[in-house]
Amino acid sequence: MQNGQCSKRYPKEYYDATFIRGDGWPSYRRSNNGAKAKVGQHDIMLDNRYIIPHNLKLLVKYGYHINVEYCNQGTLVKYLFNYLNKGHDRATVVLEGPNRTQSFVSMLQHEDEFEEYIKCRYISISEACWKLLGFEMHYRSVAVGRLSFHEENCNRVYFRDGDDIVDVVERTTVATSNFTEWMTENRLYSEARNLTYAEFPTKFT
Repeated sequence: MQNGQCSKRYPKEYYDATFIRGDGWPSYRRSNNGAKAKVGQHDIMLDNRYIIPHNLKLLVKYGYHINVEYCNQGTLVKYLFNYLNKGHDRATVVLEGPNRTQSFVSMLQHEDEFEEYIKCRYISISEACWKLLGFEMHYRSVAVGRLSFHEENCNRVYFRDGDDIVDVVERTTVATSNFTEWMTENRLYSEARNLTYAEFPTKFT
């Protein structure tokens, strides 16, 4: 219950037939046949408006409630595969004596991060298979940097408003840029001569 109302929007409305609403979710047939049942210690009266979606054949065969929903949207693929990737339930319990005086700060100082990682790290079957097949776990994009190009002694010099102009001029890197360093490395290293200006940052920093 949230603010006095059911978060699952029960009780539902009576409908003579099942149909798909405009938002893509189904509204199931609920007959107003007057059937009611008392539930719980307080004998709460429930009717067909409180019946959750179910499949009668699965209910009888397995003797257990299995939630059944009609899926007709592509976004529901995430919801379906969420159950395939769920791991096992787990609880960590710590028993402490009445004379325990260790403070919270002391616990943080003696925390074993490796042990905590092993306790909490769980690899599902799908993730393990994905790794064995050699697929990437996360999407990665290469950072794009603009390569400067200029004439000799015409490279840009960056400085803040409050910097001393003398200090700026006397910097050892004031006359250098990515472009000038590429030229310098071409003279010093044979490997650099085989790289274009765009390929140069992949081998040199």
